[in-house]
Amino acid sequence: MNKKKARSGILGISALLFLTVLLAGGTYGWLKQEAEVNNELASHTTEVTIEEKETEFQVESNTTQDKHAALKNSGSSAVLLRIACAETWEAKGEDGSVYLLSNQVGGIDVAEKNWTDLGVENDELWFEGKDGWFYFKKILLPGETTGDILESVTFPSFTGDYEIYGGAEYHLVFRAEVVQASTTAGTLNAAEVNADAARTVFGMTVSVDPDGSGVTWSSAAPRNSGEGNSR
Repeated sequence: MNKKKARSGILGISALLFLTVLLAGGTYGWLKQEAEVNNELASHTTEVTIEEKETEFQVESNTTQDKHAALKNSGSSAVLLRIACAETWEAKGEDGSVYLLSNQVGGIDVAEKNWTDLGVENDELWFEGKDGWFYFKKILLPGETTGDILESVTFPSFTGDYEIYGGAEYHLVFRAEVVQASTTAGTLNAAEVNADAARTVFGMTVSVDPDGSGVTWSSAAPRNSGEGNSR
């Protein structure tokens, strides 16, 4: 990894993973845990890791900085996955106080996130839920990874409307929520278990292909729920 001398701020990437685990048994229930950690969150049954090649880099005017990120299922349970990312620009006033800058200028992101072909802009792999989340269209099996979804971040020239960003710190935070998926053909009512879990935890309707090869997401309520469209 190339590390450059700090000139205008260091990008701190932390991984904020929200892990939601479905406990299968005679009675169904959901255990939700929250933590802010450095790239890893673990529970008794599931472990999800953010893999990053670069842990920090320079925020420089008119440059593109490498920043790769992938999500890996490091646990023993197959999961349904959704992700979101949040970003902040922190500037310091003359009195030393810290305040937030807008992430956009003229409706355009100040920091351009360059997604890979496996990233959230690929609608064959991700469903945009219009709720701030992107839903993975595959079951993520133990040991599997999404592959690199992010490749780099591009910063503008810190002049004109962007001048105030020159001395600011930029933070990009990944959030992920997962719910344990039933993938065993012999599991009783596996389709209903997956649908109930996704609806209860994510507020979304899900349908998993019988062979587990694909996942279809929808914000519409299940037909037998009597709720109609939720969004």
